[in-house]
Amino acid sequence: MSVPTEGRAHEEGMLRTLSDWFWWDRLWLPGNVTWSDLQDRDGRVYAKAADLWVTLPLALLFMVVRQIFEM
Repeated sequence: MSVPTEGRAHEEGMLRTLSDWFWWDRLWLPGNVTWSDLQDRDGRVYAKAADLWVTLPLALLFMVVRQIFEM
């Protein structure tokens, strides 16, 4: 079943609106900071959301180590 073009455009618009609201500066950052202030430049490197993916393998590793020590 295919979605009509108008329906798909409407869904993309809704997702864009939801994304814009979710990443709204005022929701996450102090009043005098914007997302553009957190761009890497001038030798400054800021953490990225993708950096959090490393926590999943580490969590699994800690669970395995815990099981080994509890045997």
